[in-house]
Amino acid sequence: MISLSHSRATGFCAIAPAGVEVGCDLETVEPRSPAFLVDYFTDEEQLLVARVPAATRNHVLTLLWSAKESALKALRCGLRSDTLSVNAAPADFLRTRGEGWHRMSVAHITGATFHGWWRGSRDLVWTVVAGPPPLRLVALQL
Repeated sequence: MISLSHSRATGFCAIAPAGVEVGCDLETVEPRSPAFLVDYFTDEEQLLVARVPAATRNHVLTLLWSAKESALKALRCGLRSDTLSVNAAPADFLRTRGEGWHRMSVAHITGATFHGWWRGSRDLVWTVVAGPPPLRLVALQL
């Protein structure tokens, strides 16, 4: 399976073997309105955003949005499905530093859980999820 995303002049592609649902997303970090948070994010995600310092709020909101989009792509429905049907949980977001890849998971209301990775780089957030969980992430950069 393959998943594609882009933001501005940057593209992103995730490829997984047959039988693995995969989704990826690439988002530009930018300010979003309080209404965006209330309309598209679960209570748990809203609490996470409220706990982060104001200086990193746009980054974490973009990360959660990107993780949701990745999971909805893996489910092959994209944004046709309600974003409240998935709940993103980046592991140790508050303690994570650097531009490396970090673990995360996204749970769907059906009970399906997608495991994956996220990465922040300059003004971009990259996410990729898969189900069943992949054994490893192999990142190639051109």
